[in-house]
Amino acid sequence: MTLRVYAARIGTRDPDALDVTRKSARGDGLAFAPSHAILRPALDLRRVAAALVAGAAEARANGADDRVDVGDDIARRIEASMWALYREAYLMEMRESYRRDRGPWERLLKRERVCLVCFCVDGAHCHRALLGGVILPRLGAEWCGEVTP
Repeated sequence: MTLRVYAARIGTRDPDALDVTRKSARGDGLAFAPSHAILRPALDLRRVAAALVAGAAEARANGADDRVDVGDDIARRIEASMWALYREAYLMEMRESYRRDRGPWERLLKRERVCLVCFCVDGAHCHRALLGGVILPRLGAEWCGEVTP
């Protein structure tokens, strides 16, 4: 039997939901949550990027010229750099988790279906997509993608 892996935002009513957040996961879900060491800097950079985008939008609304577009450009670069670093750090953490404590991994892989859930709005740039779409398929699971409410 192959594990079928789905993902969604937290709050989904999927009966096979597994919370993999640092904030609210319990039990085996914690084994798949990113550490505070990589999560905090990523969230901080996301807030900086969002502030730049908001500032540029406000400046445009107040009549600023195209020079404010630099804020949007910098925000995109911050997001891209943050994601690349976060992705590698999360993959390294999961390799270590797999080596250190196989129990949660084996229990997960024995399931028929799971829906990985976390708070991220952008499922494509989220650890649930890395876990479900990159890591678990290497261990024999089938990535079925994001589910929508």
